[in-house]
Amino acid sequence: MLTSVITANTPRDINYTKTVGGESMDRPMTDLEIRHIMFDTFIGGTDTTANLISFIVYYLAHYPDVKRKVVEEIDRVFQDDKTRPITEKDLNQFKYIDAVIKEVDRVFPVSNMLQRYGTAPDEIAGYKWPSGTMFQVNAISIHKSKDYWEDPETFNPDRWMVEGFEPKKNSFIMFGGGLRVCPGRKLAMIELVALMALIYRKYDFDLVNMEAPLQVKSGIISACTQLLVKVKSRN
Repeated sequence: MLTSVITANTPRDINYTKTVGGESMDRPMTDLEIRHIMFDTFIGGTDTTANLISFIVYYLAHYPDVKRKVVEEIDRVFQDDKTRPITEKDLNQFKYIDAVIKEVDRVFPVSNMLQRYGTAPDEIAGYKWPSGTMFQVNAISIHKSKDYWEDPETFNPDRWMVEGFEPKKNSFIMFGGGLRVCPGRKLAMIELVALMALIYRKYDFDLVNMEAPLQVKSGIISACTQLLVKVKSRN
């Protein structure tokens, strides 16, 4: 990851481009920018990953057919081996787990507010906004908009498994978007897929109280405040 940040916007960058959205990208990042990005990735990414795993456990407990497909994919990839280390090849095969992660974040986003500052005066929806105005994008409203999603209120990981499926532009902002998209998004997905695969390879989780709502405290992120589960070995 550090290599990709250091080489960003240079000829060594595999995604190298001189302009994005009209903004010049002809300089590499400064040491200070790289330090801030790495700090945000490893510190800021801790709570988001932990809370999303809690949300996934909650949704899988309520959707046993989805959990069954997750376990079947895990057993197929690991060939029922409960001990061998996970590999990069394994991670690339967990397509359904990837779909579950994205669908859980679509219906219950961890980062529920995306903040952006206007860099110049603008007029939006008939209102004039001065330069420096902070806008907060409501992720859950976008993730559940009928303008972007078919049957948006339904939890359905299979929507992500349709061949060629891609969400409409800016309709799924799990990691933000644009020039300031989360720099740790690839690391986060690796962590989430690996955690799900390794946890559900050995264990099963049921909620202590199936009627209890998911308890969260909402701010910049949605934080799980309590999730009581019963853990059972799959051996």
